Amino acid sequence: MRKLEIRSVEEAEQAAEGLVPALSRALAAVASLDGTVTTSEYTRLVEATARLGEYSEDPSMPSAIALRALADPEGLEGSLRRLADAARREEEEIRRRAFDLALPLLRVSGDEAQDNTQRFAKALGIEVDIDALDVAPPSRVRRPARTSSFGRIVGRKEDDRLLAILAVARAHGHATLARAVG
Repeated sequence: MRKLEIRSVEEAEQAAEGLVPALSRALAAVASLDGTVTTSEYTRLVEATARLGEYSEDPSMPSAIALRALADPEGLEGSLRRLADAARREEEEIRRRAFDLALPLLRVSGDEAQDNTQRFAKALGIEVDIDALDVAPPSRVRRPARTSSFGRIVGRKEDDRLLAILAVARAHGHATLARAVG
């Protein structure tokens, strides 16, 4: 009589190989690349993994792998290496479909969207015209030099978080902080 092997969900997810699990992990790595996951990124991730479920023996596995990867990210480099290894075994049409599935998430991946898109395409072994994909280029907010010490710190940290701080400061009537930030 054959012995029944019982594995935990974590073990099953770790053992999952092939393009679908690798793509699920890579999508999660893109979504969590900057340390936060926006609502847009999360929505695109869930949509993509749900579509990936259509190509999997277990339709819930891509979502489970991606959500676990969000909680414990392996990083974009590692996940793209895994994706490249898995993609080598697939035909170009399948690799292109995988890229098309990832594109909505790549488009909302912030200032790194174009770079992420190119790296994703390279991992999948396909050529893309970045200009034809409607992926936004990096945007940097230019601020004039400040005289206060806080202004100098702000000048070095040009990112979306500072714009959020500015909005909150203005909304709560902190005029001094709002002037220093923006």
